[in-house]
Amino acid sequence: KVLFINIWATWCPPCMAEMPEIANLYREINKEVMFVMLSVDKDREKAKKWIAKKQFPVPVYFLDQLSPELSYEAIPTTWVINREGEIVFHHSGMAQYNTSDFREFLKSI
Repeated sequence: KVLFINIWATWCPPCMAEMPEIANLYREINKEVMFVMLSVDKDREKAKKWIAKKQFPVPVYFLDQLSPELSYEAIPTTWVINREGEIVFHHSGMAQYNTSDFREFLKSI
């Protein structure tokens, strides 16, 4: 499957701002695209509780180690990886992902 990977944290205002639209994108295309939401929160329970409180359906994972190909300098950071394992999209900073253009991009990979 195509992978949508997002690095985020509960203490990051831009991360919190983009999360509702990522959740909506997930609701629309999670059967076609695998979502990996990587929290860098030190308090893992806080991140889990925040996602549950907001009722976001996205799966939350926690970052222990990351491949050098997916290094990041800021959060949020997002990558899209195609079925062949190639990075086809990379963006650092807040973005609007739940758009028709981005959904079509994800479906076309």
